[in-house]
Amino acid sequence: MKLYEMGINYGGMFRCCIETVNQLPDVEYNDGDVIDCKFEPEGNKAIIVKDGVFGWNVDGRELPE
Repeated sequence: MKLYEMGINYGGMFRCCIETVNQLPDVEYNDGDVIDCKFEPEGNKAIIVKDGVFGWNVDGRELPE
């Protein structure tokens, strides 16, 4: 899905992660994609795409296959 077609789970994310999503390039994103919050140390895996919605990656890892 393209960025403009997706949603953000505002209730489950920190403001820094929401700002990170707002600054993402408009490319294809798929369920299970994990994105680092740009305001945290590299490799933090704070954001995950699930069912076409960006949300907080509670477990800090990719979705199982």
